[in-house]
Amino acid sequence: MYDYGAENIILGCTELPQAINYEALGEKTIDSDEVLAEAIVDYYYAK
Repeated sequence: MYDYGAENIILGCTELPQAINYEALGEKTIDSDEVLAEAIVDYYYAK
């Protein structure tokens, strides 16, 4: 996918982060579960 111009890969399914080798992809992945968890914490502390 990177050869075709992708800058990042979104790991949108809950099982994908467990199956993907993060070290091989480096900083080019976005884990949707991690983004959601951070947003929940930010929302909680913003109140």
